[in-house]
Amino acid sequence: MRLKKVIALLSCLSFCLLTMSRAGAQPQAVPANEAARALHALFEEEWEYQLRESPTFASALGDRRYNDRWENVSFDAIERRHQHRIETLTRLGKMTRGQL
Repeated sequence: MRLKKVIALLSCLSFCLLTMSRAGAQPQAVPANEAARALHALFEEEWEYQLRESPTFASALGDRRYNDRWENVSFDAIERRHQHRIETLTRLGKMTRGQL
């Protein structure tokens, strides 16, 4: 059952991160507290990570920084991304929702 929750949370986080687009985005106000700043920093780091790991997705969004790359679909890369997701979920789990 725990695996299903992790997969659901990863899916939700991935969906949120992958559907965000900077095109036409308005400048955001600086978050008021440290917990909110940490969450926004996590979002920013994950957005950049997703663009690096999915260069064709980045190109489709108009970000040409990774045009010299293809997605790495090796088993090592898949495991590395899996470990990254676990670490990200751990960081997210340490944040207290009430402080946001």
